[in-house]
Amino acid sequence: RKRPLHSLDDRPYDAYGGLGWLVEQPFVHKDRIALVGWSNGAMATLSGMRKSHAWAFGGDDLRFTAAAAFYPGCITLTKRTDGVYRPYAPLMIFVGLADNWTYAKPCMKLMENARKAGLPAEITAFEGAYHAFDHPSLPIKTRIARNKRWKKKEREVTIGSNPAARDAAIKRLRGWLNQHLGG
Repeated sequence: RKRPLHSLDDRPYDAYGGLGWLVEQPFVHKDRIALVGWSNGAMATLSGMRKSHAWAFGGDDLRFTAAAAFYPGCITLTKRTDGVYRPYAPLMIFVGLADNWTYAKPCMKLMENARKAGLPAEITAFEGAYHAFDHPSLPIKTRIARNKRWKKKEREVTIGSNPAARDAAIKRLRGWLNQHLGG
């Protein structure tokens, strides 16, 4: 392959490949499998959970029961949709309001539009939380992030743990998964 893998177009196939294997295992509850992704993996999660794309990745009947995405770059999806993100199953997004790598505002708008359309989409936002806020011990620091789609191709971003946001996200995710997967 001469091109790099793309989180929106290619990586969901890996998730559905894993799902296909899981549903064949006798020890797995086939109706209790969720997909969870972080950052770039969160983008793959969002792409794979779109009603319009799920058939391409999972065929006619292979589906996740729910999904969660931590700090995805939702601005990309706002450009690939009509402004309404349509997940086929319950979806929760976790974002940090201080994240200057994958901004929270596009995700908040995407989920607001989905909810207005009656779709199963939620978002939990944490004040003062940067990208990777749920890491157990990442000191807050800046780094140079690169993205060929950005006008300047790179920018300085802040990443780091936020223990309060991390604890709240873990608690919220556990409760949300229990609610949607049947505890």
